[in-house]
Amino acid sequence: MRFSPIIWDVDGTILDSGAEIFERVTRVVELLKYPALDQAQLRRFIGPPLIESFEKIAGMSPADAKLATQHTRAMAEDLPPDYLVSLYPGVAELIQQLHSLGVPQAVASSKAQWQVERGLEHFGLADCFVSLWGADIPAGRIHKHEMIAGAVADLTAAGFDAAGGVMIGDRIHDLEGAARCGLPTIIVEWGFGDGEKTPGAYGRASTAAELQRMLEL
Repeated sequence: MRFSPIIWDVDGTILDSGAEIFERVTRVVELLKYPALDQAQLRRFIGPPLIESFEKIAGMSPADAKLATQHTRAMAEDLPPDYLVSLYPGVAELIQQLHSLGVPQAVASSKAQWQVERGLEHFGLADCFVSLWGADIPAGRIHKHEMIAGAVADLTAAGFDAAGGVMIGDRIHDLEGAARCGLPTIIVEWGFGDGEKTPGAYGRASTAAELQRMLEL
């Protein structure tokens, strides 16, 4: 085993939730009367903190971006966990294989904490992880390195040496957050990075099978 423990991103790495997120973002942008976003702009929403994306991509004021984030999160509460959401091929099986081998795993996502928990529980994966970390806006936890640091702390408290771990994600934000926590990153190419440059990544995997080989299972 090349790395242990393993920390996973969610959207764009485990779950293909793009269509569902794009739908909510589009509705909120229209509701607040901002110009419609194209597909390329919508894809950039997945990865960074949502409030920052509304400011930088949709051009919203800080106040409107905060309101847009609240609306977007609230809309998700009315949707079933599998609405326009699916697992990427082979990823659930890889997570389950790692779990069966006793490899400690955790999640660090910019997705809201309750959405992380609900989504992974729905797809039967929550029990494979030592710890699940998502964003918590009221608590001021929105940046990727904060979620990764929380996962590292929980893994360490559970008796695992996080120094030998790796982050698996699809965006530069995963790599930058992991670097701040002293971890390497494997970038998966099936998510929403769309070929963005990720200098310093340990490697890139285009399929779950390739990721499995990189982990040296």
